[in-house]
Formats: sequence, structure tokens, C-alpha cells
Amino acid sequence: MSSSLNIERQSSVGGVPNPFLRFSGDDPVDSESWAVFGDVTYSATDRLDLSVGARQYEDERSSGAVIPAIPTRTAEFDAFSPRVSARYAWTDDVSSYATISQGFRSGGFNNSGTTFGPEELTNYEFGTKALLNDGDLFVDAVVYYLDYAERQAASIIEASPGVFFTETRNAGAASGFGAELAIHAALGNGFELAATAAYNDVRADVTNLEANKGDRFDLSPALTASLSLSRTSPLNNELDLFWRLDFQHSDAYDAVFRSLGPGGSTVTLEDFESGAQDYLNARIGLEGVNGGCILTSPTFSTKMRCFSPIRR
Repeated sequence: MSSSLNIERQSSVGGVPNPFLRFSGDDPVDSESWAVFGDVTYSATDRLDLSVGARQYEDERSSGAVIPAIPTRTAEFDAFSPRVSARYAWTDDVSSYATISQGFRSGGFNNSGTTFGPEELTNYEFGTKALLNDGDLFVDAVVYYLDYAERQAASIIEASPGVFFTETRNAGAASGFGAELAIHAALGNGFELAATAAYNDVRADVTNLEANKGDRFDLSPALTASLSLSRTSPLNNELDLFWRLDFQHSDAYDAVFRSLGPGGSTVTLEDFESGAQDYLNARIGLEGVNGGCILTSPTFSTKMRCFSPIRR
């Protein structure tokens, strides 16, 4: 796969174009990559399946001249990412699985002329899926442990006193546990209930410019959740009335920006913390073979949308 976009940029200082801050070349990079992957599953018993898979990835990147003083840069990134898993069917409707897999995100270039390396992730996951109550109740539960190596993160760099820019750097190791739960239930008489919850406690394992040991990832809430109730009921042979209520919650999250201080110490430039966020959305509408209309009322606005069926 190859992609590139040629862009010419001219930056100014004090309103006067500065030729030394000219960008000319591929934006963001010219990338040629290929991958080979495969997966094999062996049924050890009627209820136990064992799977092994792997992916070999190669990525060659180059960046055009950003500033005349910075030459064209090239780099090659590659990774072998294996995966092993086992799935056991307790019944025809309930199964559990365990997976160990590795992931990879390619490196790249900063406009300052620096190069950041790839990010690697090892994921340990255990989950259970169940279809209960004659198919009216579906439950999907997962717990996992993530282990990052050379995590990619944004850093604030001071180019000159009072002048800062952002670039991507490798922030070292990070790890932690998480869990996710999803439930969908058909309540009867056209009513449906859906609920999700996700908890994430992945934190930095080292202290550096990007994070202190024990910090959560920037902009990453510990808990998110959602709940919805809906109903569809026929008005006649060609028209249905439907409505849906949605509630979404997100815990507060942080974003801390630091720069290098005297003697290699770190200085906190800004510690941004959001509040917890809750949203309530409602929609009601009519739908039939000849189209329909939906009235939606998010937390801060109300909208009407009508549509027609797609004709082939």
C-alpha cells in the first residue's frame, strides 16, 4: 500500500513570510507497506477449539523536506505479531475464550526532524458470551490486561523561551487491567434494553517527559457506560412507531502537558481535568415502506429528519 499527498506551506513570523519555515513535500509521509497473515483453528473436542495466528508487517516510510535544513528522511518498521487463543463451548449458547495477542503501530516522523519508533502491545484477554432466555438475552463480558512497550504519546517541546510545539515521542512502558460488559435484552411487547460499561486502569510504568509513573493515559476516563431503552410497535401493515432513550456517562479525565526544566527535570505547563460527562438523548419517529421521519432531542438541541427508502 502506498500513499502520498504533496503540500506546499509557507509560515510567517510577525506577518512576514519566512522561507526557512517552508514545508514542501509529502504530507505526512510516503508509506509503502505490506503484510502477510494467517490463522489456523483446530477442534480438539466437540467443545474446545484451539487457534494460532500470526501477521508479518513491513512498512517503509519517507518524508519530504520540511525545513530546508532538514534532509529527506526514510525509515523502515517491521513486526511479527502472533496470536494464540482457546474457545470452550459450555453449552450451545454459552462459550468462553482466552487470547494472547500482540499488536503493532508503526513509527513515523515529526516536523522538527526527529523520528519516533513503533509502539508494541501485548494483550491478555478472557471473555464469555452467552445467549440466554431463548435468545432474548445476550451477555458479552471481557477482562483484559494490556502491556505496552515504547508507547507513543504527545510531548510539548519548548523551541525557544515561551514558544512551544507538540511532537510524538516514545513514552516507554505502560500496563494495566480493564473490563467491558455489554447486555442486550428483548423485554417483550416490542421493548428492548441495552447496557454497556467499560473500565480502564492502564497507567504509565515509567516517569519521563510524557508521563509520571502511575499516570493514566491523557484523555482516558476510568469508566464509561451507556443505557438505552427502545420500543417499536406497528400502527398498521405499512407503518411502525418507534422511540428510543439513550443515556451515556463518562468519568472525568486528565491531560497533563510538560516540558523539560533545568537539569533534565520536568515542568508542568498545564494540567487539564474535565468534569464527569452525562448525556441524555431521545428520539421518536415513524418508519414504513415509503420512508419516515425521526425527531431527535440530544442534550442541547432538537432535530427533525425525514428520509425515503433506497430504490434499486
